Amino acid sequence: MVARAGGEAAGRELIAIDPFRSLTAEKCHEHIALLPGTDAALALAMMHVIIGEKRYDADYVERYTLGFEQLKERVKDYPPQAVARSPGFPRKDHRARARYAGNAAGRDPA
Repeated sequence: MVARAGGEAAGRELIAIDPFRSLTAEKCHEHIALLPGTDAALALAMMHVIIGEKRYDADYVERYTLGFEQLKERVKDYPPQAVARSPGFPRKDHRARARYAGNAAGRDPA
């Protein structure tokens, strides 16, 4: 899985989230090697920040999604600080990454 926050030409970073150092990870600016099966917790922690700080396109969500209210409730159980204490997670600031992904460096919301 590669989390992409914009293109390299735009001065953005590519981050690979994968338990293995793959060829794709080699090409990215950073590789986050989580234990297999823990990527969902990281995704939920990032959504916790994106939703909690309203860094998403509310109009798009209103028009084209189902179950967003349930997702908002679910991600409350995954604050980044709690997920970061879980076994297998690198001690990095995933809150900052979520803000970056959720706001595309001040451009468009996620």
